[in-house]
Amino acid sequence: MVPGPLARFSARRVAAIAQRLPDRRARAAIVRTGLSVQGGMDALAAAEQIYAAINDRPELLTSDNWPHLKRLILRLAVNVQEVQRSIRQKEVADHALVPVASDWIAGMSATDLHQTHQGELLTRDITATISAIDKIIVQDLAWVVSALLQFLELRRGIPAEGHLSALPAMFKYGVGSPAACYASSIGIQDRAAATALAANCPYPEPTFGQFLDWLSQLIAEEITRFTDPDTARLLIRSTERRSPRAAQATILGGTGTFTCPLRGVRHAGNATYLAQLPTGTPLELVRDHSNKADPNAVQVQHQGMFLGWIAREIARPLALVLADDSAPHTYTQLSTAPRSLALQNGTDHFSVHNAITLTIMLTPQ
Repeated sequence: MVPGPLARFSARRVAAIAQRLPDRRARAAIVRTGLSVQGGMDALAAAEQIYAAINDRPELLTSDNWPHLKRLILRLAVNVQEVQRSIRQKEVADHALVPVASDWIAGMSATDLHQTHQGELLTRDITATISAIDKIIVQDLAWVVSALLQFLELRRGIPAEGHLSALPAMFKYGVGSPAACYASSIGIQDRAAATALAANCPYPEPTFGQFLDWLSQLIAEEITRFTDPDTARLLIRSTERRSPRAAQATILGGTGTFTCPLRGVRHAGNATYLAQLPTGTPLELVRDHSNKADPNAVQVQHQGMFLGWIAREIARPLALVLADDSAPHTYTQLSTAPRSLALQNGTDHFSVHNAITLTIMLTPQ
């Protein structure tokens, strides 16, 4: 069989990387990031400089020195080919990117960014400024910094944690803390609302699971106090739909929508596959009759690929629905963004309690 254009391009790309980089693990890391050959080399060199700086000054990893480490990473990421190419396309001054990106994740609005940095960016109007932010910071800097962290983990042998691990998501969402990134990833699009909610989270650097657990325990009055009315309504509806009792009532009623966690992701062994699926991906529910631990077990699959199980407390009434031909139709989709979660914390985080959630809709026959 003659290889297609994509296969030939991939083969040429791998060969070009192999010529310039003898380290097989580093080559594989570049291929995984999707960066160009030159961009991958740039990012590897930048990661080496970050590694040397951390080795020389371990205190850079402390919260007090986070601003210094963030600026170092930003300054190096701006020089990677993918970012430089976008800078040329948008016709902005590269020396302005570090202060603009810093103010972006500090929560400054697009209007204020334009007014503050127009002279440095050299953008002609606010539309051009917003376009530059979206392309260079939200897309390319998030991508390149994610690659830098992968190369840094390869060099150190230790995955990034806390603010460092969340930095790509900070660029993507325009917020300045891991908790605010989590708030943005569950659908809070207003940056100020996500930041305000995150400021009330009791964990200094929560995991995604800890953030969701804290959120699920808030009562309506607390949610209303912590954020704006529109966001509060969204969160209150979401919290109500996540409770097992509400899910069971919806199932027994035969119509409605509820949210439930995906369990057993590590045991299923397909976390890497799950990480490629976007929010809203349709999924299948399949009775797991061979499960000796739970006769009511319900598997969650995507095109035949086993991803995990429905939470036990919801599986029992749901199993009855799946076994009855006259029962309501079920439609299931991912309500969490596995790609963003893997980007921030790695696929091991999928096994954290309630980290991956599903939305299930029941409609009458």
